[in-house]
Amino acid sequence: MLGDEQLNWLSNSINNSSTWQVLGQQVLMARMFVPAELLINLGASPEVLQTIITELLTIRARIDAGDPTLTPQEIGRITTVAPYNLDAWDGYAMERERVLSLFEGKRVVNLAGDTHNARFSNITDLQGNTVATELASPSVSSPGFESFLNLTTPEAIQGFQFALESLITCLMYTDSSQRGFLTVSFTQSGATAKWRFIDNLSSDVYNLSVGRTETI
Repeated sequence: MLGDEQLNWLSNSINNSSTWQVLGQQVLMARMFVPAELLINLGASPEVLQTIITELLTIRARIDAGDPTLTPQEIGRITTVAPYNLDAWDGYAMERERVLSLFEGKRVVNLAGDTHNARFSNITDLQGNTVATELASPSVSSPGFESFLNLTTPEAIQGFQFALESLITCLMYTDSSQRGFLTVSFTQSGATAKWRFIDNLSSDVYNLSVGRTETI
């Protein structure tokens, strides 16, 4: 993803920085590992997809509640996961660990995009330690998951977003249907991210709203 020259530059830059280290790059670094069953059925009809999501969410809730009646097969439906996009850092797993090792003891915020969807995630290493925060911008105009998966109602969109947040361990927030941009402000003590959405892309008359605010 980087190559030795860029990796050395990044290492030196992080070590020479002070309060914040802000990494601006184009793709997601957080682990977007999705239950394999959901991943291989993303092209199914909305009805089939909804059935699978409902079943997986039910199992997820039972796991979180410590349900002793869960079968190994049910648990396997949740724990058998795979990355959904190998063009991001999920496709460069060992190099990602080299980069994440540079973050130890630092306050790192990773700015990303590419997916067309708003996201807020924890970036974890192979041991499960959170080493950075990822803030991903939505697209300005390109469609997101709502178009790709033919999610035509607010209920379907919200249900899919809830499923992603529940089934992807590191994902804290996502908006898969609204277009806009992300602003992040930094102080010595904290950072504030605001996902801003525009309600009309076809006219210069529009309303701008803040869909989510996160303080780091």
